[in-house]
Formats: sequence, C-alpha cells, structure tokens
Amino acid sequence: MRTHSLEYRPEVDGLRAIAVLAVLAFHAGLGVPGGYVGVDVFFTISGYLITSIIVRDLSQGSFSLARFFERRIRRLLPAALVMSLCVLGIGWSLLTAPDFVDLAKTTLSQFTLTANIYLWKTTDYFAGPSDEKPLLHTWSLAVEEQFYLIYPIVLFWLCRSSKPPNRRVLGVWLGLLALASFALSVWGLRDHQIATFYLLPFRAWEMLLGGIFALLPPLAKNRSTAGSLLSWSSVPLLMGPMWLYHAATPFPAAAALPPCAGCGLFMWATSALSPESPRPRFGLPLLVLQHPVLVFVGRISYSLYLWHWPLFAFTRYWTLGELPLHLRLLLFAAAFPLAILSWRFVESPFRRSTERHASLPWFVAAGAASLLVVLMAVVIIGSQGFETRFPPSVRHYIAAQEEKLTGNRVSKKTSLEEAKAGQFPPFGEQDSGQPHLFVWGDSHARSILPATDSLAREHGVSVLSAWTSSTPPVLDYVPKDAYSLGRGAPEWNQVILNQIASRHIPHVLLAAKWNSYTSGPAVETEQFLAALDQTVTEIRRAGATPWILAQVPRHHAPVPKALLRQLILKTDVTSFLCSVEGHEALSGPLLERKDTLQSLGGRLLDASSHLLLSNQAYYAMEIDGRPLYYDDHHLTRFGAHIVAPALDGIFAGLSTRPATFSAPRNLPSTPSK
Repeated sequence: MRTHSLEYRPEVDGLRAIAVLAVLAFHAGLGVPGGYVGVDVFFTISGYLITSIIVRDLSQGSFSLARFFERRIRRLLPAALVMSLCVLGIGWSLLTAPDFVDLAKTTLSQFTLTANIYLWKTTDYFAGPSDEKPLLHTWSLAVEEQFYLIYPIVLFWLCRSSKPPNRRVLGVWLGLLALASFALSVWGLRDHQIATFYLLPFRAWEMLLGGIFALLPPLAKNRSTAGSLLSWSSVPLLMGPMWLYHAATPFPAAAALPPCAGCGLFMWATSALSPESPRPRFGLPLLVLQHPVLVFVGRISYSLYLWHWPLFAFTRYWTLGELPLHLRLLLFAAAFPLAILSWRFVESPFRRSTERHASLPWFVAAGAASLLVVLMAVVIIGSQGFETRFPPSVRHYIAAQEEKLTGNRVSKKTSLEEAKAGQFPPFGEQDSGQPHLFVWGDSHARSILPATDSLAREHGVSVLSAWTSSTPPVLDYVPKDAYSLGRGAPEWNQVILNQIASRHIPHVLLAAKWNSYTSGPAVETEQFLAALDQTVTEIRRAGATPWILAQVPRHHAPVPKALLRQLILKTDVTSFLCSVEGHEALSGPLLERKDTLQSLGGRLLDASSHLLLSNQAYYAMEIDGRPLYYDDHHLTRFGAHIVAPALDGIFAGLSTRPATFSAPRNLPSTPSK
C-alpha cells in the first residue's frame, strides 16, 4: 500500500497558524465571531497526521503503542505541565477560595485526561462565568488525548489481518465510525448541547474525517493544477465559518462540517504539490500558508493556545466588565512572547528524540511530574482553597458567592418525573394541610423561595415549588437556552399546571428572569407575552389566583466579586450598579403588560422598590456588608428576605399570628465603602 509522504509540510503549520489565530481573535473579540472553529480545524489536522503516522508504521511493521504514547507525551505534556504550574501559582494570588478549588479540580481532571468531562459536569446555569476559568481551554486537549488513547488500538485491530493495511477497507471502517459520531452529534445538539460540545463521542468524527483524508490516494504530481483547484475550493469551507458563524450558531454538529472538510480537503489536495511542482495561479492558498511568518506561528501554535486563555481569564476575573479594546489587543500580543518562550525552552527540547532514548524513562518522568501537579491540586482541594489567604472581612462576600453551590431543598430542581408524581419540595408550615401557594418558574423562582418560606411560616401555611433553569413558567413555550428543558418545557409546565388544578392550590406565584425571554425580536417577544397571557388565563380556570413577580434589578457585574474588588483593590462599584433607567428598560415589556394581565385575573408584583437606594437612582448590592445577590441577578437568602414585603399581598388575611419577620425598608443613599 502506498501512503502519503510524512516529510515536513510547512503548509500544515500554516493551517495550524490560521486555526490558532482564529481562536485567539475570537477570544479577544477582534472581529472573528466564528473563530472558535479553529479548534475543530486542529482536531482534523490531528486526525490526518496521526492516521498518517500510524498507518506508515503499521505498513513498515514498526508500530509500537509505547513509542506512539512516548511521542504524544513529549509533544503535549511538558508545556501543559509548566502552564498548569504557573496557573496554580497565579491562582493562589488572585482567586477566591471557591474558585481556587475549582481551578484545582480542573487541574486534577486535566492530568487524568478528563478535563472535558469535568467541565461538562460542572458547566451549568449556576456555574461561574466560563470566561473566568483559567483552564477552560483544556477541554479540547482532553478530547484529543482521549482520542489518542483509543484510536491507535482501533487502527491496530482493524489492520490485524492485513499486512500492509488495506487502505480502502480501513477508509470504509473509519467512514462508518465517523458517520456514527456525526449522527450522534446532530442528535445531541438538540437536547444535550453541553455534552455535545465537550465529549469525545460527539467530536470524534472531526478527527476521523482527517484520518479519512489521510487514507485517500494522493493526487499524482503531474496533476498539480487539479490539486491547486481543490485547495482553492477548500478556502471558503475553511475560512467562511470564521466570519459567518457567531456565538449563537448551533455548534458543533453539521456546522462543524465545512471547516473540518475544508481543512482535510486542503491537506489532501496539496499532499502531491512538492517544492519542485509547478505553481500555477491556482496555487496561491498553498503559497500563503507556506509563508515563513504563518509557518512560525503554526510551530508555536500549541504553546500559543495553552498560554493565551489564562491571560484573558485572569484579567477578566477582576476587571469584571467588558475588556476595553486596547487591553484585549495587549493580551492578544502578550500571548506571543509567552508562547515563544514555551516553545523554545519547553516544547522543543523535549520533542527532540532519538531511537536510543528508551520509552520507560520518559513514562516514569512524565508520571512523576504529573503526580506532583496532582498532589498540589489535592492539597488545594483538601484545604478548601486556603480561604485564610483573605482577611475575615471578606467572608460575607465569599459566603454569598458560594450560596449557589449549597445542596438543599431550595437548590434542587424539579424533574419532569418528579412533577408527574407530584413530588414538590415543601416550604413554610408543612403540617398545615392544604398548600396555600405554589412557586413556579426558572432560577428566579428558586431565589425567592427563602422569602416565601419565611412568610409562610409566619402565617402558618405551606408552600410548594417547582423550578428549573432557564425555563419560564409559560405554557406552550420552548426556550432556546442550552440550560433549559428545551423541547421538554411545554410538557413540564403543563404537568405542573395540572398538579396545581388537581390539588386546588389557591395561589400561584410565577417568577422568572423575564427579560431573557422578551429581549429577542419583536415578533418573538409578542409571542412569548401572548403565551404568558394564556398561562394566566389557564391558572384562573384551574381556580387559582396567578401572581407574576417582575424580575429584580440586574447589576453589571457579579455582586460578591464587585464588592470584593472594592474592598481589596479600593475601587468604586458605582459603575457596576443597576440604574433605575436600566432596570426599566429590562423589565419594560412585562411591566407594560400590567393592565392586560390584571384584566385576565393576574396580579403583577414588583420588588425592585425594596432594593432602591435612597438616592432613587441606583439599586443596592449590599446592606451592612451583606450581599443581596450571589451573582449579578440572583438574590441571596438575605436578599430574598429584603424583598419579602413585596409578597405580603399573597399572604394577607391568612392568619392572626403577629408578624415575626421584618425587613429593612430604608437603604443607604450610596454603596457601602
């Protein structure tokens, strides 16, 4: 069998350069909205090269799993190890205890080749901002590493009965595996978007596609014009998505096919264009990708990818708001000297290999170095992030930051199966018999539960609740957010309404982050509000009074982080405060619906006045050093108690018990210093 030449091809490094520059430009917000496809280009390049290497070695009878893994360790581990050690060191100085623990857990998963699985399991609606996680980018390295563990064994098994390997048979098998993975990706994108993004089974087809192109018979060298034409045709497939896609593009699945196919097509088409081949006008893409500058960027692309993201993540961690253009450009540029140093003094020395170097010492050294990092991560986790690094005065803020992680009745979502079985978390006076109120909605319903619990206890009545992330309490509505129930939302909401009707619950409180569902195109907003009207009507038909709680003001930064920044860095939080005008803009579509909702039998509640600073211009972040929010728009338990008086009307006249709960009504005129 004839295989492609594995002599150095500078245009492949040029492809790597395009891929990594696209990723960097995307992360820096420099006008490449689909630059994230650069990761998929890397996957395809890896599949192409790894297949070429393994098939060559199998053909020559020299394939060795130990030698293969040694090369991978030399290629990937040293630079990743140095980067991880530096990130942990910086994390000690910059990260709060919960975030330092999360960093250590990500590091631990990175060196057990499961970073993508950890990030998938911990990426949810209540996780911290992903662009502040310094090792978030290691998910793609884990995907590749898992592929490297499995793929050589698969190829060896497929080629066990054919010496040398039969290229056509092997290509058919890889094609079937790629089709299965691609179909899984298309299916998963509909209902399992996070898993589809992070996990190998949904991504394997991208690397397998590169492998298929590596197995295609190379073009004859006298057909360089045909190869150049094919390379030209690969350009729009490869480059188009980088400018045509954006953050909301459903991805990966079918959307990843053009850049991966374009990458594979280019590598296959140019495989026969040797330096001595004629270069007609069609060969411009090849000439561009062989430019020395791009080739050099491609050679440092691994280190560039490793180092660029921690720079952005750590900067965003305390900058909070949107990074200004000059700072993004500075970070973009700063990644290059770091990458060059890493490539020159870490990557290159360890990648130099001779046959006399035995595999065992390398495995031992790699294991020892990895063990050191793993032990450091374990110590950080065991010490709970060394929370004593910060003075006691910041403990309220850190405690508020951690509220979203607390496992209790409030933090438990209600599944469809639980809703069908009528299993709803109870609050208030649980022995009072018939529930008086049902709290229903998305995570904002969760945030208000401490207030309804306190009020229900005061009045001696019980409350039931059902909430799930990014899913509003609206019938016949399918939310688009990746954290929502998606197409399962209509059934979930209908089941809850049926339970309310069958239990004859007299009051229903609908709570949601309403602007998330009314901030799209005017047509979609009107459709959502019409669905809300219908929901109110159906609740009335079920014999209950519907109460709609307008969302609380949303600040421009995570509140605990902003207050920590103010305390530690002596900065002012005013620029991060939500203004009255800003809140009215967000809540406008719902508040303007007040008359319509009331005509249908609904009651609209607005708790924002209880959070208004006495200057009447901004809303408060804290009272007496206690944060009112645990991020930028979810109330803490303390914050929920502050706005509890807004719910008095629901409980009015239920008992003669004297009130035992009282919330401060007068807030300071300015943020605390």
